Amino acid sequence: MNHLHEMLVEDEILLCGLVTVLGFLAGAAAHLARTAWRHWVLKSR
Repeated sequence: MNHLHEMLVEDEILLCGLVTVLGFLAGAAAHLARTAWRHWVLKSR
């Protein structure tokens, strides 16, 4: 039973890390998209 609990804790840590990484990637992608969009709009005028 204790071993199962340890596995669950490790899974929670992995899940938190995964969510953090995904959030970071989403933020970076949004930033890049915004920058590219602004650049394209300025260029197309």
